Amino acid sequence: KDFDLTPNRVGVVLSSGEVTVKEGDLFAGWVGQMNGAKDVELAAGRIGVLRENGSLVVKDGTLWSSWTEQTGDVANFEMTNNRIGVVLT
Repeated sequence: KDFDLTPNRVGVVLSSGEVTVKEGDLFAGWVGQMNGAKDVELAAGRIGVLRENGSLVVKDGTLWSSWTEQTGDVANFEMTNNRIGVVLT
């Protein structure tokens, strides 16, 4: 469904809606992040996921960091290492 890249991470939204990310070299394992997603964005140490229900969550740090709810009713979003831009429905 979707993917994004940074110099050290690859993030993918599978057709099932699962988000999985790998960090490091190509031999690194994939780490499941969440289900029910339609978009993923990566920026520096951030992972942002737009859920199918329109809510946006972001984590900053490791692949195992906690998610922080940002807002609901999101149509689209973009991220940088210190900004989040959102288009509401």
